[in-house]
Amino acid sequence: MTEQPDSDQLRLIVRDEANKLLIAHLRYCPLVTSKIEERVRKLETSQAKLYGLMLGSGLVGGLSGVGLSSIIP
Repeated sequence: MTEQPDSDQLRLIVRDEANKLLIAHLRYCPLVTSKIEERVRKLETSQAKLYGLMLGSGLVGGLSGVGLSSIIP
């Protein structure tokens, strides 16, 4: 009959296997090497630019409409 490992040995075995699995995942996962944070940062920056342009366009259009309506009786 085989001897049952105690909890410390079992914990070490589980930790080693989890580390092996994590290293294998990091090696083969395509999302790890695709620099997601940089790409998301660029998307956020371009979205902020678009919001700024839309807000500026609305303000300029509104102010010019108010100016024209006050000039024309």
